[in-house]
Amino acid sequence: MSSPTPVELKEALVAYPRALTLRAAASKSSNDLIELDRWYRTELRELVVERMAQDKERRGYLEVAELGRLMEWKLARGKWRPRLVTLALSNTAALVRSVTLNSSTLERDEALKHLSTLSGVGPATASAILALFHPAEFPFMSDEGMAMGRTGFKAEYTIKAWKEYVSSMQEQLKSLGWEKMADLEMAHWSWAILRRYGGAQQDDKGARPSAGKKQDKKVSKAAPAKRKSEAREEEAVEGAEEEEEVVAKPSSSRAERAAKRVKAGSS
Repeated sequence: MSSPTPVELKEALVAYPRALTLRAAASKSSNDLIELDRWYRTELRELVVERMAQDKERRGYLEVAELGRLMEWKLARGKWRPRLVTLALSNTAALVRSVTLNSSTLERDEALKHLSTLSGVGPATASAILALFHPAEFPFMSDEGMAMGRTGFKAEYTIKAWKEYVSSMQEQLKSLGWEKMADLEMAHWSWAILRRYGGAQQDDKGARPSAGKKQDKKVSKAAPAKRKSEAREEEAVEGAEEEEEVVAKPSSSRAERAAKRVKAGSS
């Protein structure tokens, strides 16, 4: 994947809401993305900050229902694997609180390993939790962020890949003079999504972007082949964290109902 220029990254960050709209419209499994992203970046972040302020060691934590919804956010942004939501919700409330609480102040790599002990949580989901706790320092391990500037990129979710990704993002952050890792990851994701779904060609004067269209048919006769290539690339970079079968997406209250099913099955 090619890399955006510094100017393009700034523009992509400004256009992040539009990228969310494009991604949400592109797939039924992502239609809750706008609300989930708002929740993750504002409501949940505020809860974590409040919990850190109340703890003498400045530790934050998540509740099991919050872990389930965070998983929904991650999957809506990428590839939908509902099995992972069920797995995340199968962890006990005490375990989720304990593991996330202890991980919030651990050294970076150890925190990633510790979070990955939770059922359904791999390095990418663990990085989303760390990014929530420390948005200025740790980036979410998104496929779009990891693939940036790496030709022939294949998703690899390991501690080694995490270290390389964080190091690369730190260098970019310093070079650009930006303050928050979260902003840089959002810019990379937005840039990739706008290119993938054709939103980069829209202006900023209030025109509603086309729902899920990757490119205008008038652009090139080679567009179908290009879309197939993009689809193969997207499939390659989105799926390596956990090998789960993609099935039909439950309704908007899926996390709550899944939590009830898990509780009923354990009683």
